Amino acid sequence: MKKILSVTQKPISCPKCGSYKIADIIYGEPLPYYKSYNDNPLIINGGCMIADGLPHYQCIDCSQEFNEYGKSLI
Repeated sequence: MKKILSVTQKPISCPKCGSYKIADIIYGEPLPYYKSYNDNPLIINGGCMIADGLPHYQCIDCSQEFNEYGKSLI
């Protein structure tokens, strides 16, 4: 199981590898217009299930996941 780092806001760069490619993870049932977002590498589909404690962001280069401290998905 990957360790999810806790951050206070969306990081500008990955604290693990230093990459500036940080993607937003979106949860929930994909809507029809979501297909246009699939072409954007900085948006990741996190799946249909929405639960507390899931990561909000992911580094594109090293796959490190981040969870925004104090922010809930539900």
